[in-house]
Amino acid sequence: RFWHYRTIVLDFGQGWRKALNWPGIGPKGSEDSLGHVDIRQLYPGSPRPLRWNILQVPKRIEPGRYRSMVAELFANAGRMGARQLGFMRRALTELYYEAGVLTGDPKLQNGPLGHLQDEREVELIRNERRSLGEDLNELHPGTLLESLSPSELQALAVYRSRKLDVSKWVDRLRTYKEKLERDQVSRTSLEGVLLRLEQFSEGHMAKQYGSSASGTGVEDLGLMGNADNPWGIIVIEGGAEMDEYSKAALLSLLASILYSDAVTRRREALGGKHFPPMQIFFEEANKVLTGVSGGAASDQGSGESGNPVSHLFQTMWRDGRKYNVFLHLMAQTVSE
Repeated sequence: RFWHYRTIVLDFGQGWRKALNWPGIGPKGSEDSLGHVDIRQLYPGSPRPLRWNILQVPKRIEPGRYRSMVAELFANAGRMGARQLGFMRRALTELYYEAGVLTGDPKLQNGPLGHLQDEREVELIRNERRSLGEDLNELHPGTLLESLSPSELQALAVYRSRKLDVSKWVDRLRTYKEKLERDQVSRTSLEGVLLRLEQFSEGHMAKQYGSSASGTGVEDLGLMGNADNPWGIIVIEGGAEMDEYSKAALLSLLASILYSDAVTRRREALGGKHFPPMQIFFEEANKVLTGVSGGAASDQGSGESGNPVSHLFQTMWRDGRKYNVFLHLMAQTVSE
């Protein structure tokens, strides 16, 4: 509270609830009389759920990069092998391409989705240009994507990705399975992927992490209080009601989004914008970083030594200080 850091606690269980009662961060004790603490929960049916469309592209992450990030981290969380990662990434690529999300891809720009489709997309680009003080003319349905700026293409990718959700990802993977009747090895690998992902497309989890929650972005978590000096503490709680794979996948993806977003914000700060330093606490970091045992759901070879860590996390620890991002590990099993 003295340094006005943006603090995110990735709590695998429910051990950080006391933070809600820490002095000086609530509306009655803070300097600006505004609340600077919050809690959001990942498990379905929670009283304060984090509603988050996993497949919606974040505001500051290029869609192709985000596609690869989602596939890699969901594979890493289950300690899956290269074959399983390939299936997941291929399915996501097809979904993003068919929805027109890969707006910077030359192949898409030369196809039927290579222009603004309707007045909603036109108005979206107008709002983007209006915020930058640029010319609003010459925009209409049919405007080619190749004529748009990178920031406009990014805004369009975020908008188009809102209608996607994990259920469509799972459905696409199921179509792969139907075509692999003779390839038993690939079929078994794909069954392992579906075993992990199907829970995200069912019941309360489908609503919490699907397109119905598409209005929620996670880039601004921990930014509370005065808009000129935002800071705060937010606890993201996994809870005992959720299986370990789901928590590891969601928390690792959330950490990567926040880090990548902070890197871009740091560059934006050169233009005069203020963003506070960010710190992330990883509770049970051994599970978030290296994943949980895949068992029958993994096709990793038995000859691999140790538990691999995604290169995304290695980059975060190597370069975080450059961007005022500080990472803190807490592990119950140090050997992992």
